[in-house]
Amino acid sequence: MDVITQIAMSQFVWSILCIILAALVIREMRKENVKRENDLLGLYQQHAKQAEAREAALLEHLKESNNNQQEIGKTLKQIRNNLGSLEDRVEKMENHHYKRS
Repeated sequence: MDVITQIAMSQFVWSILCIILAALVIREMRKENVKRENDLLGLYQQHAKQAEAREAALLEHLKESNNNQQEIGKTLKQIRNNLGSLEDRVEKMENHHYKRS
């Protein structure tokens, strides 16, 4: 019984137990860190896919907006041409009216 008591009171035994406990804690922390890292990688991949989908939708919207702006530009050119023609007609009518007067 004295031997067991001496061994239990020995600093060597307690230091070995502390080292074993520290090793177990570190091993569990590594397992947990690996799990967290895998979860984070999964979230990253999910967010990357969502970002790609958003980017594709934004590019499609941008193309539509560019096409609409081109159509608006063409329409404005036609309106400018029509206004020019209308101004010419009005000017001709005024010149014709003033010649009569």
